Amino acid sequence: FIAAIIVKDLLEWQFQVIIGISLFFMILALFSSISLKEPAKTKEDNLSSLELLTTSSRLFWKNQSFRLIFFNSLFMYAPFHIFWRIWQPYLTDLSVPVLGLGLIVATHNILTYIMQRNIHTLETKFGMERLAFLTGLLPLVGFILLLVSRNIILAIVGIYLVFVFSVSRQPLISDYLNSHIDSKYRATALSFL
Repeated sequence: FIAAIIVKDLLEWQFQVIIGISLFFMILALFSSISLKEPAKTKEDNLSSLELLTTSSRLFWKNQSFRLIFFNSLFMYAPFHIFWRIWQPYLTDLSVPVLGLGLIVATHNILTYIMQRNIHTLETKFGMERLAFLTGLLPLVGFILLLVSRNIILAIVGIYLVFVFSVSRQPLISDYLNSHIDSKYRATALSFL
């Protein structure tokens, strides 16, 4: 939201300020990552790379649920990332000002944060399968709204549906995978997926 205020006139120097601020925070992130310490090794860490890889690949090929999650995530991930590249020009085409774009980014991030903080409460209320289905269906509804309408209100509703529910489903998927993978194989299995 602050970035939208800074670049409200779309002048080159305004974008240079935003790039400078981004660079500053990237440097902070770099220094914080350098200060991370590797945890002490345990007996489980002594598994061979080949054993980790073969066990993880076996898990993927033998477990139909994992394969379904893989394809489900693939079919959600690709459209979302394409959409991430085109949503701003789409709204600019509908005459939404830069400040409006910033407001949309700020509020969808807040809504996504709230949703992710409460996802496990929703999971106990609706059940894992139903909630995973809803977090896949609602972005689809958002995409359909964006395809069939040029109405600004419907476009903004569609954008919120896509952003909030596409991102909020990740903790569900991670929780499901983490509960079904033995801890000593988890990192390799998730990477394999």
